[in-house]
Amino acid sequence: MGSIDRDFSSELSSEDALNLLSGHDFWHTRANGALGLGSLKFSDGPNGVRGEGWINGAPSAAIPCGTALGASFDVELVTKLAGVLARECGRNFESFSEDPFLSGFIAASFVNGLQSQGIATSPKHFLAKEAENGPLWSDSVVQERALREIYLEPFRIVVEQADPWCIMTAYNSVNGSFCSESQNLLSILRNEWRYSGAVISDWFGTYSTAEAFNAGLDLEMPGPTKFREYNKVLEAIKKGEVRKHQMTDSAARLVDLLRKTGRVGEHGFPPSLKVEEPDYLDDVKSRLLIRQAAESSMVLLKNEGDTLPLVDRDTRLAVSGHHATEPSLFGGGSASLKVPYTSFPWDALKKTYRNATLGAGVAVNRLVPLPNESGVHIEDITLRWYNGDQPSPEQLFHSKELKDTLYMLVEHAPDGLLDRSDFCTSMEFELVAQKTGLYNLSLSGPGSAKCLIDDQVVLGVERDLNVSTEDFLFDRSKLELCREEPLLLEAGRRYKFEVLSWSSKHKAQNVNREFFIQGCRLGLALASDDDVALASAEILAKTVDTALVVVGTGTEWESEGFDRVSMQLPRRQDELILRVAKACQGQTIVVVNAGSPIDTSAWIDEVDAVIYAWFPGMEFGNALARVVSGEVSPFARLPTTFGIPWKSIQLVMSRA
Repeated sequence: MGSIDRDFSSELSSEDALNLLSGHDFWHTRANGALGLGSLKFSDGPNGVRGEGWINGAPSAAIPCGTALGASFDVELVTKLAGVLARECGRNFESFSEDPFLSGFIAASFVNGLQSQGIATSPKHFLAKEAENGPLWSDSVVQERALREIYLEPFRIVVEQADPWCIMTAYNSVNGSFCSESQNLLSILRNEWRYSGAVISDWFGTYSTAEAFNAGLDLEMPGPTKFREYNKVLEAIKKGEVRKHQMTDSAARLVDLLRKTGRVGEHGFPPSLKVEEPDYLDDVKSRLLIRQAAESSMVLLKNEGDTLPLVDRDTRLAVSGHHATEPSLFGGGSASLKVPYTSFPWDALKKTYRNATLGAGVAVNRLVPLPNESGVHIEDITLRWYNGDQPSPEQLFHSKELKDTLYMLVEHAPDGLLDRSDFCTSMEFELVAQKTGLYNLSLSGPGSAKCLIDDQVVLGVERDLNVSTEDFLFDRSKLELCREEPLLLEAGRRYKFEVLSWSSKHKAQNVNREFFIQGCRLGLALASDDDVALASAEILAKTVDTALVVVGTGTEWESEGFDRVSMQLPRRQDELILRVAKACQGQTIVVVNAGSPIDTSAWIDEVDAVIYAWFPGMEFGNALARVVSGEVSPFARLPTTFGIPWKSIQLVMSRA
């Protein structure tokens, strides 16, 4: 049994030390039961603690996103919020601000709040991760002054003010060297700033053995290791490519991290929160704090003629826009969560204004929606797994029920899988259409797939090696193939669906350089008619005193793993705002539900008030209603630059 005060330096063999320096699996480090050294468990956590499951995981509280917290300029509030997340621990929208000073101090308050509860934090990405498109292949060339004053400064502040127990390196290179093996960057961290915590790689962000050790990278994640196999490291030590003290120094820092997080004396792995366990964070105190954070982050961009606050509770109010009933609480990728509840803008506004009426909104989806998310109700979806490329009974090794027409293999493979690059699956369900009409259908996934309805192939996609499998995790739009002609389904008729999919191979240059993802997604939704929705919203706006339009982006438009394709609102939301504003004889209020700046130039002169709500977390509706009604004032400030018009900024940049 390990003691928290025990000195392990003389007890760790070379193999023991090395085992500490790479992951056991996707989310855990290796434990050492003989010495009483437990495993560390990691979780993504920019605005909530997602845990191990990418799909249908355990619920977690969703606090406002990074830019929202930056807009609050409230370090004490951020510290309290971090304490809320600590109880659960167990991309631009993930950043606090473009300002190094503000970013550093907000980050420090976040770190202090978490670590006060014994939860380690890992500020990232160290350093200069300037692109989400292909970060593993990008090189950020930065002059020394900019490197120091813009990129390094927020990390220097957080090290000085909070001493985070670990720091995570970025995927990219800086001035020609990968961050995880940059002696320049890590020597600034260790020697200039006297940082003594652990340095860990981003997932699959370790690219070498000797170079990473020599620079001072302590932990390769995830596991199993690609570059720190025992014999490989011993050979590097024998050749003089790695000095033994570099391995033992890193091991000492990992033991210190285990000690700080209470894992010394704890055998094995930390427990996992089960999906069915109670949502113990769903209490009044936590709700009020998350609501306060959302309120404190909302920015009033415009308020002509004192349109806000809207104090008359009897006013005739039209509430339009997709995000009024389906808000975006967070961005995509690592920020995505399953929440215990959601406060919807429409519900809260209807409760506040008794004469409120819900209007239409245009579609904002980038992908064809999943059927159960779009109102096409499906039950009893069965997924069967087969080894090899033939779905035969002899090769069947696993089956499970799905909640929707999506599965993804990231880390935990089902028992019986022989080769994660050589299997196929069959997804089967029956659908009784509720409405007669045209339905959009799509397939996406890293491997080949086909969809059959009543044993007839209606859509198929063939894949080759020119696929980045991690796009299925971060940017499925790159892999989506839509049926050119929508399906005509008849109400009351029963249809048998089967989706066959095959595993993809891993492109040689991507091995050890990206997430190796498998899976398949079927999109199925009644085709929307935006022309009808626009006309309906316009008609309603003519009958009310005030029109409020909730617009925005979402996980399909703002995410880790890809850069935004446009600064404009997705699809026809600009048109929705303009038509409602023109039709309304009273005042028009726009609420923007997005994680990063958007181009407002098409409509901002045509409306009376604009609230920038960011991705505000699960108390969105309650917070918005209190801001609109004047119960609280929107006193937040922009943490990043908004350009009007955007073309002028691009012109200035091109001249620079």
